[in-house]
Amino acid sequence: MKAPIRSCEAKECLYCKEGHCHAPHIKVAASHAQCEMFTRSVMRYINRRDNSYVEHCRMRSCKWNRHGSCSAHHVDIKYHVDHADCGTYMIRVAAAS
Repeated sequence: MKAPIRSCEAKECLYCKEGHCHAPHIKVAASHAQCEMFTRSVMRYINRRDNSYVEHCRMRSCKWNRHGSCSAHHVDIKYHVDHADCGTYMIRVAAAS
């Protein structure tokens, strides 16, 4: 199962319209939980999609990452300074021994 994108706050992004992501899918970067599809634009993506999802996640430190797939029930994209981040990212806590 691929985690659906529930909301997006990156209003400057080509794929964000009315608080929803309309990209075919997104990828989350490895060094920072950043949305790699974020594209700053005054234009909006014409081919509206209502079922965007996380295609691949490279944040191995995230508790929702299962072999590159996001296992969260949904993902919220947050705007951070000048880019978009995965707002659902949570650091994985090591099990107590």
